[in-house]
Amino acid sequence: MELIGQFMKELSQSGSTELAVQQGMLQLLGSIRYTVLQSGMNPVQLFGGVNLYEQLGQIKEPEEMLAWFQRKVVSVFVQELISRQDFHLKQMVEKVVLHLRENYMTMLSLDSCAELFGTSPYTLSRAFKQITGINFIDYLTNIRIDSAKTLLRESDLKINEVAERVGYQHTYFNRIFKKYEGITPSQYREMNRG
Repeated sequence: MELIGQFMKELSQSGSTELAVQQGMLQLLGSIRYTVLQSGMNPVQLFGGVNLYEQLGQIKEPEEMLAWFQRKVVSVFVQELISRQDFHLKQMVEKVVLHLRENYMTMLSLDSCAELFGTSPYTLSRAFKQITGINFIDYLTNIRIDSAKTLLRESDLKINEVAERVGYQHTYFNRIFKKYEGITPSQYREMNRG
């Protein structure tokens, strides 16, 4: 909007007539529609099939033109960009969740997942929390603990073997299991087999 305002100011300052200012603004609208098209969006769909040129052509006052650009063009385009970004982030988080569920038993980290999915750890961390409602490490830990509980109930694997199968070292596994479940893995096994 600053740039549009600046463009209009320069058009007006050169002693241009009202018609010349309006023509310049119509050309600007054409450039913006072209940019929308280049970004992969359909301007007709985006702007609801409205004839923007006709609407803009009926406005004479520069301040009204700026307000119209803000309301009818810029904010519509920005909203669409935001929703596309949200959709993209949602898709990425869904892929990360699938990756965690399939590979929880391996060495995984926020950094390695961010790199794998072509984003920054910061962006992934924020998107993950926003979309799943839980942070990355807690999500991964929940998957691992749930899997460990199943193995403790349904297999005769030793505790250290269960730890390895779910991606933990034995000593850390005991600590994290007790933190999340309130009891040790061996106590859990005893309680759920009796």
